[in-house]
Amino acid sequence: MRNRIFLRLIRRDTKEVFRKNLIFIVFLIIFLFMENMNLRNTFTDMGYSVKDIGIFDFYVYLFRGMKVYTPEIGGRFEIEMDWLILQIFPVLIVISYLKRDLYQMGYQTLIKSGSRKLWWNEKCLWICEFVLMIYGIIYAFGFINYYGCRNTINKSLWEESYGIIFKNCSHMDFIMMFVISQILNAMFMTLFISLISITVNEIIAIVVCVFINVITLYYTTPYLLGNNTMILRNFICIMGEININHCYITYCILVLLVIVIGNIYIEKCDFRNAETRTRE
Repeated sequence: MRNRIFLRLIRRDTKEVFRKNLIFIVFLIIFLFMENMNLRNTFTDMGYSVKDIGIFDFYVYLFRGMKVYTPEIGGRFEIEMDWLILQIFPVLIVISYLKRDLYQMGYQTLIKSGSRKLWWNEKCLWICEFVLMIYGIIYAFGFINYYGCRNTINKSLWEESYGIIFKNCSHMDFIMMFVISQILNAMFMTLFISLISITVNEIIAIVVCVFINVITLYYTTPYLLGNNTMILRNFICIMGEININHCYITYCILVLLVIVIGNIYIEKCDFRNAETRTRE
């Protein structure tokens, strides 16, 4: 019985979140299109041909993040909006759907299954699935646009344009940087902010999300996990300081910790009182 409810919920959530948030998905595709145009315009203005740009160059541009900011040297702190949008995008979609579902279909789930934990565990699995779908769209966009193009990074192009000097890393290092660290960070952040939105409210959750990401841009430290997603701050670049080889275990531990805390909270939560406070 519970297994059927669990699978039914995942199918329903996947369908509903795309149907009700189609505008966000369209925005993501437009954002990727604009990033691709900016990449091509930047390099064609420098005398390069579009044929010199490959799929890995697109991912470098998309996930480049921000150079290490050193307040002691001076200079104005400017937020890297491209990176910030990518970090906040999945969070906004999930938390806008999560709380609404809890006080609507969530009641029926609790009654039919007799388990509060089932609702939260299903949502955690669905969030991970949703993040994979979002990044699947991102990677598919790059693959479709640069199918048949070069499959290596044009190092001279990046050194001349952004001063980025890549180390002689293996293809696996770049895949871990472009794929694994991006997805794991998005899963953890979305789960963490979702837990805050349930325990407090959505507005505070969004504020916390923005605050964490802005602080991450300001401080270069592996303890602010968003730094692991910025190519300009990682070991594959000469200027990078952060080695991401040890971050994957940390991500897995934190994801499990959020799930466990959510299970503990949801067992003790008075949903009716929480709903009343939310409406007030």
